[in-house]
Amino acid sequence: MEKAIAEMSQLASKYHSDQFNFSNDVIDTGYLKRFSEAVLAAGKRFAWNTDLRAEEGLTGELCRLLARAGLNSVAIGFESGSQRVLDAMDKGNRVELTREVLKNLYDAGIATQAMGFFGFPGETEEDGEKTVRFLEENIDRISYYVMGLLLVLPGSRMYDKPEKYGISSISFDGNPMMTPEPVWRSDIRMSVGAVNRLYQRLNQLEDIYAVNDYPCVGALSTNHSFLYFEEGPDILKSLRIKEKHRHLELHRIFGIDHRHRATKKVKSVIPRIASSFIIYRSPFPLEQIQGRPQAHLAQPRLFSGIDTDYLIDPVTMPIRIDESERKLLERIDGRRNLKSILEKIQGGSAEKLIYFLIQMVSQGLIELSTFRR
Repeated sequence: MEKAIAEMSQLASKYHSDQFNFSNDVIDTGYLKRFSEAVLAAGKRFAWNTDLRAEEGLTGELCRLLARAGLNSVAIGFESGSQRVLDAMDKGNRVELTREVLKNLYDAGIATQAMGFFGFPGETEEDGEKTVRFLEENIDRISYYVMGLLLVLPGSRMYDKPEKYGISSISFDGNPMMTPEPVWRSDIRMSVGAVNRLYQRLNQLEDIYAVNDYPCVGALSTNHSFLYFEEGPDILKSLRIKEKHRHLELHRIFGIDHRHRATKKVKSVIPRIASSFIIYRSPFPLEQIQGRPQAHLAQPRLFSGIDTDYLIDPVTMPIRIDESERKLLERIDGRRNLKSILEKIQGGSAEKLIYFLIQMVSQGLIELSTFRR
């Protein structure tokens, strides 16, 4: 304990930061208790986060102690909401215990990240539905969650003894996602259709969570504490609710309801360019440009660069735009009313341009006189 606190104090002084990530998968609960008591006894103020296993030792009393000692975020691999699947993967844990530990942490003011996956050999769609229900039923004790697909990586027991888990082949060739993970096959693997249906179920939680999408640049989940969770375990939910309200307000301004049905005319607003972007047209006939991902595609779609305009900004993927959308952007100068801008544009429907403008406002590329980010 003394060595850990001394090293943390030294690092905090050297780098002028009291933020620490413990890069590990699990820490003994006895050590966590003694460490927290030592931090408090030394009068130190650290903000730290870590990955932990859901264990019986993580009682409400211990979680409150951890919070006082500066723990503000924990990622827990719950893996699955099906006890049958947990037993098959030899997780050595119970669904109910994970539920209890998440509550103890959250009630203590510690943000909880629930990490799971679909696709364990032998897992059925019914098992996957139990996982979805686990997330739905524990919405009051989870700050954020990520549901991925199972990877069989070198060094794992599944990779070393694939036949034990019903895996028929593992290969690094032909990965449709063009990533360095191996492709594995099994006759008892959940179907693609089943996985898609489960993700569609998860999409219904998007009003509360940023579903399966790391809310920070670079997708470094260990850095969520640094960027968010000092504001408390509810911060991502609060941001999501504000985002939803903002989106509905945009709909109101543009005269459409939450189902995208026209209600009345566009309000009198003056758009202005709020962030830098360029309109790019490739001079090279064979150049291909990757567009923004689409859920129904197994791999990114590549568009030909010739005779096509793309909106390119420093943050998002290039957006393919047509002539009317390009004219809309060209006419936005911070002075002209949106109605007059739309009236002067030929060759594109006003409805289509409104949706394009909502997208631009949502991404922060355009601001409106009656609405600010």
